[in-house]
Amino acid sequence: MTGQALLEGESHHEGTTVILSGVRDSVTTDAQGRFTFDNVPPGTHTVEAHRSNYEQAGNTLEVQPGQTTSVDLSLSRRQEALVLQAPALTVQRGHLKLTGSGFGEARGTSRVSIGGVDAEEYLSWSDTEVVVRVPGSLVPGEQEVVVTPAWTGSPPPPRRCECSGSGPSRMRPTGALASCRTTPSPSGARPTP
Repeated sequence: MTGQALLEGESHHEGTTVILSGVRDSVTTDAQGRFTFDNVPPGTHTVEAHRSNYEQAGNTLEVQPGQTTSVDLSLSRRQEALVLQAPALTVQRGHLKLTGSGFGEARGTSRVSIGGVDAEEYLSWSDTEVVVRVPGSLVPGEQEVVVTPAWTGSPPPPRRCECSGSGPSRMRPTGALASCRTTPSPSGARPTP
């Protein structure tokens, strides 16, 4: 059996887990969202695709002996999903620019904390970019960046996702995490955005 599980609105589709009833192992999609199950027994099977921050997608299909069966699945992003990218390096009292999606058009009561210290100065806020001033009291070193979005109505259950390093990271709402390394500003130097 072959198939493709695509993430709506994305250009890279790798990393989705696909499960097929009647088969013990799961498979993971490649960059194009393709997946393959070998030696699938004939009969009716259910295929399901799972990915963090996406709604599960599935389909029931009939596998015939000696034939290749194909299925296409599409996973839609959960509305409450927050996508965050944080730089690996930032400077005390400098600007920290977070990019992604799902921050909300206005800050409202949303907040950003760096190393457990809430940012006090928000330089800009949009659905795709947040810029805050790094607190001067922050100790140099690797720090957690936590975005806590404002919610209207009941918030989803708390979920945390952690990463570190310089690559982009997919995050979740309510305590979305990333890591950045802070370095002291050179004496007399003014940080630049």
